[in-house]
Amino acid sequence: MPVDYVVDKQRRLVRLTLSGPVTFGELKANQERMLRDPEMNSDFSQLIDGRAVTAVELTDDELKAIAEGHPFSSASARAIVVNEPMAIAVAKKYETFVRHSKNPSNLCSFLDLASALRWLNPE
Repeated sequence: MPVDYVVDKQRRLVRLTLSGPVTFGELKANQERMLRDPEMNSDFSQLIDGRAVTAVELTDDELKAIAEGHPFSSASARAIVVNEPMAIAVAKKYETFVRHSKNPSNLCSFLDLASALRWLNPE
């Protein structure tokens, strides 16, 4: 599955994994699943692991819609990990859209998993 997530209640972390070509429909469907998931808590942190993404098939308007519809609170810390030039540009654009959305959250992009995890769990 190109878009999937796991809720780790003990670590208060939602880990979203993206792989292959990622589309608006897949991301939107994932958001809807998260909103209905009883395990989901909007105050949890989120790790978006996009290191296996091969293509992002979204327009700017679609990316903005995903940014507006995220299920996390403004108190949650969120990190995106990517490692391809195309994905870095999209991650930074998404980060900007989230920061300027109706429901902004603390989102930061990283090039490696270890840095993202340290940022999410600084202790």
